[in-house]
Amino acid sequence: PDRGQPAYVEVICHGCTFGGGVFFLVGGVCEVTHNCVWGTATVRDPVFWVSVCNCVGGILFFFGGTACFWFRWVDGFAEFEQVNYFVGSGLFAIGSVLLVVMWRANSFGMTLLRQVNLALQIGGRVRTGVTQ
Repeated sequence: PDRGQPAYVEVICHGCTFGGGVFFLVGGVCEVTHNCVWGTATVRDPVFWVSVCNCVGGILFFFGGTACFWFRWVDGFAEFEQVNYFVGSGLFAIGSVLLVVMWRANSFGMTLLRQVNLALQIGGRVRTGVTQ
């Protein structure tokens, strides 16, 4: 649908939503891959659910951000965009609540520092710096 905006405004807006959608998707896939969600992580681990919520939320943000290129002239385009953003935001909110649960359980590494979490769980010492 024509929103009555100049072409350069459309390019800037759609370029930003497309870029944001792509980066949310890449971030979610990297998080799931890094945390071995389909391998060693189990459904009992909060990190599993945080990673899945963030990945699916990223996929939905990707669909919302790229919908202008697929469905722009289809009836219901705006609703498709809004539903994807709404559900994706809900999943990110659930993931954020689970991150607080992890933090309260002294899981300081959160989701992208899985090795720190494992070292703390087995009672190992964690140190940053260059090893010699």
